[in-house]
Amino acid sequence: MSLRDRTTNGWERVDPPERNPTARLGQSAMTAMFGYTLYADTGNQPVLQPQELLNIDAEGNIVQPPFKYTAAPVRGWDGDRMHIYQKDNESAYVWKSVWDSRQDAQEFADAYADLLAYWGGSQQSGAVYTIDDGPYADAFRVTVEGDTVTIVNAPTTGDLPDVHE
Repeated sequence: MSLRDRTTNGWERVDPPERNPTARLGQSAMTAMFGYTLYADTGNQPVLQPQELLNIDAEGNIVQPPFKYTAAPVRGWDGDRMHIYQKDNESAYVWKSVWDSRQDAQEFADAYADLLAYWGGSQQSGAVYTIDDGPYADAFRVTVEGDTVTIVNAPTTGDLPDVHE
């Protein structure tokens, strides 16, 4: 899978010295991203339910291994790549993931939209969301093209096209 840099207006890719400049999150990190909503103390409805994340036996006990790393929103994952960008003291990213099918890609994108809502996000127009307050305050664009999901994150909605058009 390839991810081309398409930044403009001063955004530059961060290439850490002596490290691969491209991150791959994978199913485990994606599952943890959704699963964290079970443990965060926000009062919001979690994105995953305990039975979707935890290995629970018939008596309700957590068994080994304790976590399922292939929760529904990440089944069908075929790979991902993330590039990080910076401009002045701000950061942004482009995260592209490929899925077994268009349906799997849409399921992940829908769950990601639920995750944004969990953290206080609201849909602005089409594929654009914003979170106004808190640790994840930023703008996001979530698009699905066939079996591919592209998530662009930037400080403001105006920065989104400069990070990745």
